[in-house]
Amino acid sequence: MFALLLLAACSAEEHAPLMYNGVIVDHYDPIWIMPNDPLGSGAYTNLCPMPVIGDEVIVPTHKNGNPGFRRMKIETGEILWEWYLEIKVTDNPPFGEFFFSLINRQDYFVTDDNRYMVFMTNIVSGPTMHIALDLDSGTMLWAKYISTLRGLHYDGDKHYYCNMLNWYTPESSKYINHYAYRVNITDGSVEEVFKCRKEPEIYGCCEAFPFSYHGQNYIFVTERFNNNENLEMDFQNIEYSYGLIDLGTGDTMLWGDFNKKYTDYIFDVHVHNDVIYVFTMLNYLIFDMDKLQFTDTIELGWNVTLDGGSQMQDSYTCHYFYKDKLVIGMDLQTSSAQLREDSSYYELHRNTPHHLSEPRGFLVDIATNRVLRYIHAEEHASILDDILYYTYDRNLYAVDINTGQKLMDIELPKCYQAGPTSSVYKNAKGEKFVIVSSTNCTYCYPGL
Repeated sequence: MFALLLLAACSAEEHAPLMYNGVIVDHYDPIWIMPNDPLGSGAYTNLCPMPVIGDEVIVPTHKNGNPGFRRMKIETGEILWEWYLEIKVTDNPPFGEFFFSLINRQDYFVTDDNRYMVFMTNIVSGPTMHIALDLDSGTMLWAKYISTLRGLHYDGDKHYYCNMLNWYTPESSKYINHYAYRVNITDGSVEEVFKCRKEPEIYGCCEAFPFSYHGQNYIFVTERFNNNENLEMDFQNIEYSYGLIDLGTGDTMLWGDFNKKYTDYIFDVHVHNDVIYVFTMLNYLIFDMDKLQFTDTIELGWNVTLDGGSQMQDSYTCHYFYKDKLVIGMDLQTSSAQLREDSSYYELHRNTPHHLSEPRGFLVDIATNRVLRYIHAEEHASILDDILYYTYDRNLYAVDINTGQKLMDIELPKCYQAGPTSSVYKNAKGEKFVIVSSTNCTYCYPGL
């Protein structure tokens, strides 16, 4: 069946691309299209981006209502293996019910040797299931319930870090501290590495971000407490602090806060060209290990309180380096229930549309830390030969990152909703490939 589908895609009548004002808008045919199971439309899985391993790619898919993954040859669309998480909402009732899997942003990673992929599922309540896949064989290495609030942070070696979530219980009549845990990738064994320093009145959590610098291993740790009983987005009632721990000695090297501003909460840490980048909700900072202090703060995001009290602001989603540039993705966060009743929202929409409908990411010159332009990178777009490819709604776009000029705007065939990312590949002959996905299909297009 797969061979027939591939043959049909490859033998489709070719057309010269249709241009409008210098932009490709139609007749840009895919190299191949591989559909997902049409009966499994309830399952939805993202990989942002889809991991490229040599001339192969890991793509999201689903079958019989179960989310899963495929490993495929990029140039031909040949499926090397498929794996599906076969679950029902009645499975494991003590732990609540499963959503269909949504693997997104920091919810998965691939090890540096491309041997394993570790991801977590999203569920209604209770512990989150963490799963490790062997990418050579497409088999499950282990699966374990680890109650995780947010992303997985890979240390580049044999472990990753996550935060253990403890739920409110009638017995304690309060929320209990969360823990930061280290998990062994090969067997899923878990150990505690950090605990919040005080008991929260309502809600408290902590997180650990590993990094290596000059051959030594460290973690930035964060803790925050929310004293708002309804746990909504209340930025005024959050206490936030951070610390730096030497993993070799276990010593806490510093402890501080960012004026207790939730918008400065750490989301990620990355070392690039011997520079330590710390990404927060609205900004990124440069950390000097010798001085044990932040030396630069590069302001990126935007936040505002509307007349009716609704809060709108950007939030970090991803980052990646390309040549001498840094791409940072942002997403707009707001309280939609309040927003509908806030008349100033509509005035804001008219007066500053670039905050709501135009690119939500930033292209930064890392030599000067200067923002060069807005860029489409809300989740994770991919860049190949200075062309950025991204999807939105049902369309695939291509943009020249140096000029911001749109080069392609085409609708994906048989697409209900495209995934928020792309992956790119260039072979030894210089041929370029762009892989995108939707709830319906995986597509491979020739790169520009």
